Amino acid sequence: MILALQKILVMTMILMGDTKMIVEELNLDTQYISEHPMFENGTPSGYIIYKTLCGLGATHGEALLYERNSIILLPNTPVLVGKKKAKNADGSLLYPNICIVYEDIKSEEIEKYLNDDSIQYKKILCTPEAYKFKVRHVINQNPKYNLFKDFFMLIDECDSLVKTVFFRGNITSPLVDFFKFEKKAMISATPLKPSDPRFEENNFRILKVVPQFDYKKNIDIIHTNNIRASLDYVLELNEDKQLFIFLNSTNLIAKFIKKLDIENDSRIFCSEEKVRELKRKQNIKYASSKLDNFKKYNFFTSRFFSAVDIKIEEKPALVMVTDLHRAPFSLLDPYSDSIQISGRLRNGFDSITHITNIKPTIEFMSHEEISTQVLDSSKCYNQLVTIKENETTLHGKTTATEALEATFIHKFFDEEGKFNHYADDCYHLSHLIRSYYQDIEMLGDAYINSNYFIPKVINRLYDADDDIIDLLENEELSKSELCRCVASLLFFYSQRLTTESIPYVTDDLNLKLRADYPKIARIFEKLGFLKMKELEFNEVKMNAEIETINTTIILNNTLLIDEILSLYVVGQIIVKTDTKTAIKSIYQKYGMQGNIKSTEIKNYYEVKHSTTNTPDGRKSAWKILGLLD
Repeated sequence: MILALQKILVMTMILMGDTKMIVEELNLDTQYISEHPMFENGTPSGYIIYKTLCGLGATHGEALLYERNSIILLPNTPVLVGKKKAKNADGSLLYPNICIVYEDIKSEEIEKYLNDDSIQYKKILCTPEAYKFKVRHVINQNPKYNLFKDFFMLIDECDSLVKTVFFRGNITSPLVDFFKFEKKAMISATPLKPSDPRFEENNFRILKVVPQFDYKKNIDIIHTNNIRASLDYVLELNEDKQLFIFLNSTNLIAKFIKKLDIENDSRIFCSEEKVRELKRKQNIKYASSKLDNFKKYNFFTSRFFSAVDIKIEEKPALVMVTDLHRAPFSLLDPYSDSIQISGRLRNGFDSITHITNIKPTIEFMSHEEISTQVLDSSKCYNQLVTIKENETTLHGKTTATEALEATFIHKFFDEEGKFNHYADDCYHLSHLIRSYYQDIEMLGDAYINSNYFIPKVINRLYDADDDIIDLLENEELSKSELCRCVASLLFFYSQRLTTESIPYVTDDLNLKLRADYPKIARIFEKLGFLKMKELEFNEVKMNAEIETINTTIILNNTLLIDEILSLYVVGQIIVKTDTKTAIKSIYQKYGMQGNIKSTEIKNYYEVKHSTTNTPDGRKSAWKILGLLD
């Protein structure tokens, strides 16, 4: 454990602290960073600013207070829309003179804004993609402005450059221009020091904000093997509160809402694409891409993990969910994701909980292993590039291109064939985050080392885990697997008073299982779970075993035995077929079906073969010599 933890700490230092850039500290004892003398004339240029806390007003200052033209890059559309709609207490717009630019905004609107002489200082807020495809072009075409001299560029929530590069290839595209701006900076509460050498080449420094007040948050980390049951537990604990639940999987969110029977009181906030998908595939109408009409239970995907401001009067319970098995993309980084999520509620929250499972076998590589993999793969990739460049035939170039695009390392190179350091950083970070989830203590240590949380680990381990629950809900389950699931749950119920685990099967669920699966329930009562497992939950084998058991029980019935022993006396000679008919009749009376042989009499009497005269002639018979004990 100690060695594994040391490896994680070393990897963390490499990603976040191993830098040649000068680190400066800014002691902050005010609520907003814009009130500090260092920021009184604007965000200082040439810095990656580690602001430590969300909600310090860094974007606010650049968008409203500073007397200069600014381009502020924000990670996604909801943040931009939120800034545009933000209002003061009197109902007036908080940012009346900003121009937000995203996919739906036309270039003509930007041009009109630039030419509006009533707005002295231009404040353009946009996504990285919107900057590349719209903003830069419109400004360059306007004779009134010099893009790199007349505008300050601020990249807000700059950790998103690293964390989302594999999913948003164009998110790092503004960096081609970024270093050309005369005045520029990056900022985030949770920045990740990039390996991009251009920062050191341009003499960038790190400015670390050190709040001079207590800001650490208590957090409960619920370690569980049953995510749904633990979520239900947290909801019950906070039944008198509004809940904001962050989980990066719309499918899992929809599943939980349905199973917890909270559909009428729930709302899902996700991308517009996911809203349409939920409506089309699951007929869910309570999903939205806009932050409004909050309900009792509010679920958010990663689109709303950072940058957005959620303002409500009451302080809700904040819940984060990670499910390693069913939603691999729901892993949360205690150093960034969890901090960002905790900062979304601008008026604070009542409590914060992280529900998660653990996977000791989770695969991840060390920093050194990743570096070797990327380096070796890059060398081979460049050789393939050379082959492509030297190829003179169309089909040859096509084949070389297909080979390049099929490689693991292809996503590490941009459209111009240059190595993308942010992709490299993202790959390192993803493995580092995965390493936290191999052990609950390691995850807890990561929260401690984030220097933002005071974690308390709570173990809620149930007898029935997520795997059993998922299998039971699988409509394509085989008969044996269905039998295993139902029998397991019935077994857990039977052991609920003696187990150390938290019982999952309630009285109601036990009755429902028996009503829905009566055949399995009968087999369970007859054989028990261990015998069913021994017989591989095979219906034919289990029925044969039950028949054997039933036969044994019937044959051991003293009333049956007494009736058969009263049929004959010693010395009596009886036709064999008559003995067979008489014993079979008694068997059937006590519930035993099927044919028997005439030799069945030997189980009750001592006999020998004989013959006897009958009206139909001489027949084979038994002579009764005695009764068996």
